[in-house]
Amino acid sequence: VGIDNSYNYYIIFADADDTFTSAYSLEYLKNGIEENPDAVCCVGGFLEHIKEGYRIPHLDDGTWVFGKIFKREFLDLYRIKFFPLRSNEDSSFMNLVIEYGTYSNPHGLLAINDFVYDWHKNDGDSITTVNNRQFSFDQCLCGMAEGSLLTLKQFKNQNIISKIKIENLFIKNLISLYINYNVILSNGPEFVEQAW
Repeated sequence: VGIDNSYNYYIIFADADDTFTSAYSLEYLKNGIEENPDAVCCVGGFLEHIKEGYRIPHLDDGTWVFGKIFKREFLDLYRIKFFPLRSNEDSSFMNLVIEYGTYSNPHGLLAINDFVYDWHKNDGDSITTVNNRQFSFDQCLCGMAEGSLLTLKQFKNQNIISKIKIENLFIKNLISLYINYNVILSNGPEFVEQAW
């Protein structure tokens, strides 16, 4: 909805409960993408706030949409939007960005070393933490599987990415689903049947 109802040359996403690291965060991202004309996405670093005073730094992350700036013309050209998923919509979106962004240009994605975003993890009432992390063990895997299929279907329908590349992505997605299923086996056995 945000993409369809905005008009600016660049697009940035932010979660409602997160913050930018500094007043210069957007400037760092904008400078990165403008100084590299081949780039369609500039990836900034982010700090994952686990608890008071404890942060995990992330650089060059391709999973989440936050901490990045995207050229609108690139998103429009390849019809990159969020799939209607309950979970893992970020990773599906970023799979499209990464594949299309590097399809004809290996420099389409640019990473900068500046930290631009603070990801505040809410251990209290977050949808991913309630009921002993139930969401992570049931809806998360479903969103991952559905998002993978929708991503591969878009690649196939647009007929831009090679068949071999699509097959390799399919195998990569199956391996990822298998690994996550094994995490459920170990940490959430009550969700194994549903996950299967």
